[in-house]
Amino acid sequence: MEFDDLGNLVENGCNKIIDVKAEQIEGRKIKLKWFYHVIHQAKKISRFKVYGDNGSGIINYQVPIGSVDYSGRKFYQFVTDALTAAQYRFCIRAVADDGSENEFNGQVKIWLNKQTPDEIGMIICRTV
Repeated sequence: MEFDDLGNLVENGCNKIIDVKAEQIEGRKIKLKWFYHVIHQAKKISRFKVYGDNGSGIINYQVPIGSVDYSGRKFYQFVTDALTAAQYRFCIRAVADDGSENEFNGQVKIWLNKQTPDEIGMIICRTV
């Protein structure tokens, strides 16, 4: 059983995703990685929806930026398109077979490193 902040019983549905990580890859793209555990879930899920804030600071839960199909108990990942703002927020929600999704509002925030590394002019190697 789960209760909300007001003490009301929360209807069982999809579980929340866990162990979410975000990392910058391939220049200005972000890879989100997470795990989904099926133990005690009340509804069978079919996919995950990924929501983002487009750099605004407020996540748009009306329009997902992508989705990932569910295929069992394992780690999942989603890679964004190239991004331009300095920081981003993302939220990943499980979606049941009936189309309902959990109301998970947990967010992961990441700052983009827009700098490119300096060129390497010379490497000196010595054997010891």
